Amino acid sequence: MSSFEFETVRDQGGVRVHCLPTSKFKALHLRFFFHSRLDATATELTLAQALAKRGCEGYPDLRSVTIRLEELYGSSISLNLAKSGERNLFVGRVVCAAEKYLPSDAAGLVAELLEFFDRLLTRPSGEGGQYRPELFEQERTNLRRQLEGLRDDKDAWAHDRFLKSMFSGEPYGLYEYGDLERLQAVTNRDVRARLEHLLEHAPVDIYVVGDIEPKAIADQLSALRCLRGAKDEEPGPPIVHRPGPETTIIEETEAEQARLLIGCPIDMTNLSDRELFALHFYNTLLGGGMFSKLFRSIREKASLAYSAHSSLDSLKGLLTISTGIDAASFEPALALIRQQLSDLAEGRIEEEEFRAAKETVVGRLASLPDSPGGWTHQHLELALAGRQMPLAELPALFRSLEPKDLVAVAPRVGLETIYLLRSPSQ
Repeated sequence: MSSFEFETVRDQGGVRVHCLPTSKFKALHLRFFFHSRLDATATELTLAQALAKRGCEGYPDLRSVTIRLEELYGSSISLNLAKSGERNLFVGRVVCAAEKYLPSDAAGLVAELLEFFDRLLTRPSGEGGQYRPELFEQERTNLRRQLEGLRDDKDAWAHDRFLKSMFSGEPYGLYEYGDLERLQAVTNRDVRARLEHLLEHAPVDIYVVGDIEPKAIADQLSALRCLRGAKDEEPGPPIVHRPGPETTIIEETEAEQARLLIGCPIDMTNLSDRELFALHFYNTLLGGGMFSKLFRSIREKASLAYSAHSSLDSLKGLLTISTGIDAASFEPALALIRQQLSDLAEGRIEEEEFRAAKETVVGRLASLPDSPGGWTHQHLELALAGRQMPLAELPALFRSLEPKDLVAVAPRVGLETIYLLRSPSQ
């Protein structure tokens, strides 16, 4: 396990290549993370990743793209966006069979696949370097339906409204897939220009997992057009959120059940590695499963919630508590949530719930080497947090945590925004 670690084989000009040579998997996995600040141009980037997948020069539609990938021994290419703190990550995923499992005439598969990935990003199929107009309109319609449909997904709608309320004026409050008003005005040229700017200026982390020779794959990557450019717009750390007074926000929409979300800003200043992982453990114990304090107290014992869990964004410094309740249960549910936070702060932690939380965290970490994607994202998350440590050491670090470690970090967890989305009739 100790040798199962990423090695950064290239770090220059804003391009960082991290390789994990291993014969553990029969496929080669590459992931590209282009880093940009989350801002209003999220709409353009959402359209760009959708359009890039639908065709390029020489392969003008989805059918020809699919056929080409089948010719490349069933390889796959996907594009999507991921919000990480206040970064809007433009993510490319490329997977192909390891060449040693293919016929001898498959030599050069990786180079061909990378060239095709590069072509999708840099050489659109429309005239004048644009996307084909009919594809642009189709994807704009698809995104409009997605954004309009957000209100029908009450959990997603409540979470979006909660973030907009708590982080008004901060990038973190933006929806990572854009907004309807901007979508109405955006043009084909705007979308293409935004992607070109991203490829030119966004720093990029590339992770490669598989049976490869690191220098050889780094050399192949250096030939890609999408990796050339200044790469001079490092997003930097998230804006430090200045906690305000405790605020209760109640909004109404037609819904069968109410959604209660609570935003707890976390003081991340001068945080040691042990304190950072104690916060992750704190979140797991609070709301990370059926053993957690929230689930057992609010749902199982008091029957006040249909669901109860918590999540932690350690890059931004935010712990979010999410519950689905009857609106009439708002006050008693809120009182029980306050009690669980108080219990953690004062060390009222049962031995069995502590053990279950530790088994959950350690088990998840122990299984990460079986997932190229999970191992990659764990490494990237630590890098974005400015932490440098072997991934294989994480299970032991979490095993060493004690209840007193959670008590020590509890004062860093505040309580600022209480958001309730309920039906007008409730």
